[in-house]
Amino acid sequence: VKQTQRAAEILSEILVNFADEFDEIKVHYARGNHERITPNKKESITRESFFDFIPWYLEARLAHIKNIEIKKNEFDDEIITTRICDCNIFAMHGHRDSLNNVVQNMTTMTRKFPDCIFLAHYHRDSSDEKLMCDVIVNPSLAGPDDYAIEKRLLSKPAQKLIIFDKEEGKLCTYSLQLA
Repeated sequence: VKQTQRAAEILSEILVNFADEFDEIKVHYARGNHERITPNKKESITRESFFDFIPWYLEARLAHIKNIEIKKNEFDDEIITTRICDCNIFAMHGHRDSLNNVVQNMTTMTRKFPDCIFLAHYHRDSSDEKLMCDVIVNPSLAGPDDYAIEKRLLSKPAQKLIIFDKEEGKLCTYSLQLA
């Protein structure tokens, strides 16, 4: 519970700072598999997640800031669909998706073709193109945890910064090494 509270407050502080620098901020979120209430995934109920406290908190905490909008997901709490600079963007944690068929599955499910799909879950930095869609995997912010070490899913702590342009769409991707 304390981790969730702290994460929500850190995110709210970041968004308040962004609000001072940018005219418009749209916050999207997707539930993953790291926030389940019970550690045993067989006993877990998808819609019962510590994660759900974060958008709830952000909506209340940031309601007075007019240039921040907390967006609701159209299809599911685990799937973000949005447009950035005329590109169809999908994002999800990735625990329900295979890198080989995520484009086909999301296209079939949403009836929209993505230009980019952003995932995490795989505990490593990766990017590929599938069916003319960029599939971009964000590495772990903290680096390997106990689970990743046990599964030998080792990677450096990092994040990605993706720059979009109205004329060109996705311009570039920066890998930001954090250690």
